Amino acid sequence: MKAPRIAIVAGEPSGDQLASGIITALKVIYPDAEFIGVAGPKMQAAGCDCLVPMDSFAVMGLIELLSSQLFNILKLRRQLVWQIAALKPNIFIGIDAPELNLYLEKRLRVKGIMTTHYVSPTIWAWRAGRIKTIRKACDLMMTLFPFEKTIYDAAAIKAEYVGHPLADEIIPSISKETDKQQLNLDVTKKTIALLPGSRAGEIERMGPVFLATANQCWQQDQSLQFIVPLVDQARFEQFKFLTAAYPNLPIILCYGKAREVLKAADVALITSGTATLEAALLRCPMVMAYKTSPISAILGRLLIKIRTFSLPNILSNETLVPEFIQEEAVSPALAKALLQMLQQDQSQRLASFDKLHQQLKQNSYEKTAKILAKLIS
Repeated sequence: MKAPRIAIVAGEPSGDQLASGIITALKVIYPDAEFIGVAGPKMQAAGCDCLVPMDSFAVMGLIELLSSQLFNILKLRRQLVWQIAALKPNIFIGIDAPELNLYLEKRLRVKGIMTTHYVSPTIWAWRAGRIKTIRKACDLMMTLFPFEKTIYDAAAIKAEYVGHPLADEIIPSISKETDKQQLNLDVTKKTIALLPGSRAGEIERMGPVFLATANQCWQQDQSLQFIVPLVDQARFEQFKFLTAAYPNLPIILCYGKAREVLKAADVALITSGTATLEAALLRCPMVMAYKTSPISAILGRLLIKIRTFSLPNILSNETLVPEFIQEEAVSPALAKALLQMLQQDQSQRLASFDKLHQQLKQNSYEKTAKILAKLIS
């Protein structure tokens, strides 16, 4: 068979990482395959020819689409449909970014190109009506979570559960003592990790709450120590400025080491998102807290269907992670929950985390590549 041409589109850094893994796995099956698409640096390093830089679609979120860049973005994605269609790929793979990729998939499918989507939109949480668009857009949906396939099966939409790459990558801690030493932490002290988010707005909202919580914990137990991983230097400086209010608090800041921090920590305070799943896979007990603007909170309560927000709770259908949302996310309540968690036996919670890890560990990239190969052949 002639080496296939594969179109693949990612719209954000997390998608760039996922797409690079899929490209690498597909190259094992098709060493001479040609990859084209919207690519970030990791995709390009894996061998994808960049038709449009990924940064061009950096504002494809719902709120951002109201910005002054709306016209240029809509024009660019229309051009991208014709550009990809003209190259006649054997298959199209949309990586997450549903606002961009479902649009492309729907129009490319009409033009006779097979379309697939990796990472299901969260139709189980909000905007359930998107499943109608998905039915028209995708020949195949590839889901990271098993319950998502069940939803698509019920809607008679072809879907495959491929597992989560994080579960394949992550190796739980063998020795907390060693992990603490590598981060210059005192191995004799209990460690609380604070993960206030990766965006400036999240740190602005949650940073003061997390620091006040840490200070209340420390006032009650001065044998504790704290560590905060920040995503980059800008967020490091932003959070460091906030710590000036607590000059005596024993806290270490670092960036780019979230996984190492979670391995070393005895318990963590985390905002919602993938970080909660990562903590579970790393066997780190956690408390989740999140606040958004009052207007966003009102809209969320009207639109969001789920009543639990951390991925470990959603996936296990258990309350593995105490959740504190909006007005409940205050330092006295968070400090109490963290201190209780430090005192409690965590064996049952950790066993549930291990079960979750095994369920999600599917060799996701390899499994995805084999599924795609069957469609291409």
